[in-house]
Amino acid sequence: MVFLNVFNNILKPMPNPQFNQKTKSGHEFRSLIIPFLIAITHFQQLGFEVYRLVNDAKCKAVSSDDVETAYRLLSGFNRDQYKQPMLTVSDAQKKLFITLAHERTREFDDAYRSRYLLGASSTVNSEKKMMEYGHIERIEDKYSVADPYFARYLKGD
Repeated sequence: MVFLNVFNNILKPMPNPQFNQKTKSGHEFRSLIIPFLIAITHFQQLGFEVYRLVNDAKCKAVSSDDVETAYRLLSGFNRDQYKQPMLTVSDAQKKLFITLAHERTREFDDAYRSRYLLGASSTVNSEKKMMEYGHIERIEDKYSVADPYFARYLKGD
């Protein structure tokens, strides 16, 4: 979420009026770009950590263990950064974050909401607000937490 706030602040004052227009679904174009920027940043961080681990070990090949170790290092680094943003979101948004970290969904239907004890109106309001700010995204027609490290933090990994 720290990356999200940085990207959102960078992109807010963009002078191009088309950049701040809304899409047919009602979302600002800016909010659609942010998840892609976050993903690029995560890949860069992960790539750097894997390179550093392999280089420090003087290995010539990357193993799946190297990638997993780098991922855990980054998750640990980001863990402290995630505590503060969780203080600023509503209880309904926290609940939705945790739920989506555990199980992606196509829609927030009655079965999904009752399984996780989510309220109907609070889920709709939380989903709209979190989509608007890029905290959650819809990929392959499923809602999920936009930041994979944050999702892992919410799951307790």
